[in-house]
Amino acid sequence: MRRLALLLGLIVFVLWLDTGGFGSFASASARAAALEGETDPHWGCVDNQCVEIYACGIDDCSACPGCDPAQESACLSNGGSWDPVSCTCTMPTCYESDEQACINDWGQWDPSTCTCWNACNAGSEVLVWSNPYTETFSCIACNYGSVNHGETNYYERYCEDGRVWDSWTIDVGTVYDDYTDACFYLCS
Repeated sequence: MRRLALLLGLIVFVLWLDTGGFGSFASASARAAALEGETDPHWGCVDNQCVEIYACGIDDCSACPGCDPAQESACLSNGGSWDPVSCTCTMPTCYESDEQACINDWGQWDPSTCTCWNACNAGSEVLVWSNPYTETFSCIACNYGSVNHGETNYYERYCEDGRVWDSWTIDVGTVYDDYTDACFYLCS
C-alpha cells in the first residue's frame, strides 16, 4: 500500500513538472477567461448592488437593482454628491447672489460647481493723466474776473492680471476772483 501511494505521488509530481507547475494552471485559466470576454476585476451584482468584484468574470449589472457605476462616476466627476441608497446625484445649490458677485468682479461662473474663477481682485485707483485748465465765469473789471482754476483727473483700477476693471474722470477746481485775459475787452 505504501509503495502504491509513493508511486501515485511520483506520477502526480511528474505531471505537475511537465505542465510547468501550478503557475501554468493559473495562467492557462486566466487565458481561457480572457478569451471568453472576462476581466479581473469585473462589475457584478452583490446584495442587489452593482459593485466591482476582484475576480474573473464578465461585466454584468443588468439583473442588479443597485446603482450604475457609470452614473456614479459621472456624478462625482461633475462635482455632484452621490447617494448610493437612492442612486441619485445631487448637484450643489448655487446662489444667485454669489453668481452676481462673480459677474460683477468680471469672473467666470461655473454653475456645475457653484464657483467663480478668474475674478478681478481690483487694486486701488491709479491716476493715469491729469489736465489742468482755467475758465472764466464772469468778468468783474479789466483783466479781472471770477475764475475757476481746475483740473481733470483720469483714474483707472486694474485687476491682478492687468485687465482694466474700472475707469472714471473727476473734475476738481476752485473758483475765486483773479487776473484773467478773458476780461481784457473791458480795458478800453
